[in-house]
Amino acid sequence: MFRAAITGLLALVAVSGCARAQSTLPPAIDPLDAAYIIEGDVIALSGGEAEHPVVTGSAGQAETRVFGKPEQGDLDGDGDEDAAVVLLHRAGGSGTFFYIAAAIREQEGFVGTNAVLLGDRIAPQSLQIRNGVLMANYADRRATEPMTAAPTAAKTKYLTLQAGNLVEAPPFEAGVQVLEGWVTIGHEVSEFRSCVQQDALWLDRRAHDFETVETAYRHLLPPEAGPYTPVFMTLAGRLVPAPGEGFGSDYSAGFQVAGWLHPWPHGNCRSGQPGH
Repeated sequence: MFRAAITGLLALVAVSGCARAQSTLPPAIDPLDAAYIIEGDVIALSGGEAEHPVVTGSAGQAETRVFGKPEQGDLDGDGDEDAAVVLLHRAGGSGTFFYIAAAIREQEGFVGTNAVLLGDRIAPQSLQIRNGVLMANYADRRATEPMTAAPTAAKTKYLTLQAGNLVEAPPFEAGVQVLEGWVTIGHEVSEFRSCVQQDALWLDRRAHDFETVETAYRHLLPPEAGPYTPVFMTLAGRLVPAPGEGFGSDYSAGFQVAGWLHPWPHGNCRSGQPGH
């Protein structure tokens, strides 16, 4: 499943340079006026709010509104500023559901995407867009806690735009980190130089998902690239000891990819920071 998803993403990158939105939703001048898809229903906002029947023809009203402020950043790789929003959705009953959605900037305006559920009665904290990855930080209850408990467990969802849809990364196991940086692969090199690690890491070739990283690397190399040209990616994985022998023994530590990556041809370590 992981390899199939990456294959589809790479095909989009190779053909168009970005994952362009193919939505038939109407464009809007502002993300606060865009239409979004929540649980299959198209909900058009006006000034960041909307009221609509819970069920077509019923007197009960559902409420949807933007929670907080939109976050700007490039999600489709075309160089302009898209937006991400947290949507608060009440459809009757005691639930207050929070979703994350994106508004992709097109020539005619912003086009909304599908909305991905964050949770019921959680505490949204912040959004950030870095190198095509949307990060939603929030607090939730632990699995053993009742709904009446205050949400205090910090969580992050990682999402990317694929064929116009916002897609959530799979849940990560304990110990998995999400790091971004430069990947270089060659006969004598298998290296990940992350934005936060002082020293380069040996990219573990024994990892189950190394072949997928290598495939992404080969796809994104420009035709004129020379040997050992670095390519920017966001990787999920674990820090592991460096090999005791061979080329990897020159490194202080290794990095073992674990089930998720997002290649970004024009990425850099300053993406998402003020002024970048």
